[in-house]
Amino acid sequence: GADIIVESSMPVGAGLGTSAAVTVATIAAYAKALGYDLKREEIAKLAWETEKKVQGIASPMDTSISTFGGVMYIRYSGSNVHMERVKIGSEIPLVIGYVEREAKTKDLVQRVYNLKQKYPHIVEAIIKTIGSIVEEARKALYEGDLVRAGELMNINHGLLDALGVSTKKLNELVYAARAMGALGSKLSGAGGGGSMIALVLRERVQDVSSAIRILGGKVIDTAIGGKGLVYESVERS
Repeated sequence: GADIIVESSMPVGAGLGTSAAVTVATIAAYAKALGYDLKREEIAKLAWETEKKVQGIASPMDTSISTFGGVMYIRYSGSNVHMERVKIGSEIPLVIGYVEREAKTKDLVQRVYNLKQKYPHIVEAIIKTIGSIVEEARKALYEGDLVRAGELMNINHGLLDALGVSTKKLNELVYAARAMGALGSKLSGAGGGGSMIALVLRERVQDVSSAIRILGGKVIDTAIGGKGLVYESVERS
């Protein structure tokens, strides 16, 4: 057995990929302790498979980002995953707002599945449109067009809300951010509460942050482009 200590500045279930980060770190640490020299691609794949078993369904996005770091474009079909680095044309100023979760990821996945069973053509069209938004957002980021990226975030949030994964409180933060000058804002992760992200010009960061706090949300400071998986030795006293 092993004792595992997890330290995180992010709330549990915030919709920011913390479960993926813990999964990646645990697999990497165990492999290293047992003498296995796993490639990052192998670690990311094992972490993704673990999340699928726990949640029933999962995207490889969070586990890949946690493993490789930086900004990445990811698409997948079945077990095949395509990843590429995204070179950003300009700085991406983000403000993150957090409220307590009202539903677990597994329950939200089931909710969307049930809705799809009831209205297959409508839900499939929404999901396909979300995929198109991702492609357009990728182009916008490559070109440094933050205004277009923000507009696409707004459309994306509306579609996610239509799927039933947002909440009243999360929507309040999303729309308050826009009212205070955010270029775009949307929920992050599976929804059901948790986090929202707002694309904000530097001169409006304080205004947007204040609006989130006034509504009872917690503002999380962050930066884009972390290193991903890093090995460190810790001396035990």
